[in-house]
Amino acid sequence: AVAVFVVAVLVISALVGVTSARFNPPRASALQPAPTTDVELATTTPRWKDPTPYRPIVANLFALRARAFKTGRLALLDSVYTPESSVHDMDAAALRVLRSQHLHTRGFVQRILRISIHDVSPGYVELMLTTTIPSYVVVDRDGHVVAERHGRTQHFEMSIERRHREW
Repeated sequence: AVAVFVVAVLVISALVGVTSARFNPPRASALQPAPTTDVELATTTPRWKDPTPYRPIVANLFALRARAFKTGRLALLDSVYTPESSVHDMDAAALRVLRSQHLHTRGFVQRILRISIHDVSPGYVELMLTTTIPSYVVVDRDGHVVAERHGRTQHFEMSIERRHREW
């Protein structure tokens, strides 16, 4: 029963999201196709709309989150989320449950499949992400598998902001 609860908390936490700060439903403007009347607009992406510079930032946040669940280190989540993030609270609660049962994840990772920019301003960007979390297991302190989680794909909006000269 404890393993089922732990897995349920992990699933809810993972589904709700990942990174920094707030998650919003996509606005209608984000779902509109790009204009195709101008050949230049149809074939090039303006630099400020290029998501490439944000990919390693998001990947690092995902890696920190995964390391938190592997090691049980709550402090790592503070580097992933802003203090007021409800997702931080959910991940922290899930991690506390795991720690209280002397459990941790093995093989938990989150990979970026697609990333695009929804909105950007100085020090702030809203990204549309499609990610995958491959199958992973929850293990006890002796390394025995107590629960298995099947992989899944997620689509969500994520906001990251620059604080103290770091994303």
